Amino acid sequence: MNQEVFSLKDRVAIVTGATSGIGKAIAIGFAGFGADVVIAGRNLSKAKDVSEQIENLGRKSLVVKTSVGNADDVTRMVDTVIGRFAKIDILVNSAGISRIEGPSEDVSEQDWDDTINTNLKGRFLCAKAVAPHMISQRRGKIINLASIDGIIGVQKEAAYCTSKGGLTKTLAVEWAKYNICVNAIAPSDVETEMYHEWSSVIGEEYVTYAHNRTSLSRARGTIPQPNDVASAALFLASDASDWITGYILCIDGGCTTSQNTH
Repeated sequence: MNQEVFSLKDRVAIVTGATSGIGKAIAIGFAGFGADVVIAGRNLSKAKDVSEQIENLGRKSLVVKTSVGNADDVTRMVDTVIGRFAKIDILVNSAGISRIEGPSEDVSEQDWDDTINTNLKGRFLCAKAVAPHMISQRRGKIINLASIDGIIGVQKEAAYCTSKGGLTKTLAVEWAKYNICVNAIAPSDVETEMYHEWSSVIGEEYVTYAHNRTSLSRARGTIPQPNDVASAALFLASDASDWITGYILCIDGGCTTSQNTH
């Protein structure tokens, strides 16, 4: 096998939510394998920092302030990318939010709407906006950041689980005829800024839970890192995955393989 199968040389990738955590790791990782990267996020200061790291790797970068749940923002973002690069090869829908919701009967309409708007509607709007360009070039890779919580279901996360479980397979079926591959990555708990925020709010109970969900995490004494997810995204963005679409790749230490994960 030629290692060039993993190269992203001269491809243009949009990564939403690329200012921190998993999205940041993916953006920088893609640049390391030759991609020019568009950083779509709401925090311009953090976005510019990521942009500098990408350009230090010798690749082009573009920062576009974007709220993925706003259709006008998304349209403007895609138009800006086409104006700069004239094509879009890869879309990574990494932007997302997670809140401590509580029991389903107590979830507020506002929390539900906010979560669905970013995690699900935002994913759809971005995919819909890049689709015409991928269709015209008869090639594209779309990667959605899902979660194992959208597969197995978790208590007190009704909105989050719902928002992370949909869309990938439908788009894969519809757009396969255009040679567009649509896949998802479903991590378990990953050590990101969001993980540390949850740890500070919930306390040691959450840390223990995250580190003991599977035998693999217990054996290693750690949980997945952002680069572990970025490696999976690289595979799904590269030619190595050209015959894979509609697939949900779990980065979870085997959590979804057994009912007895704790």
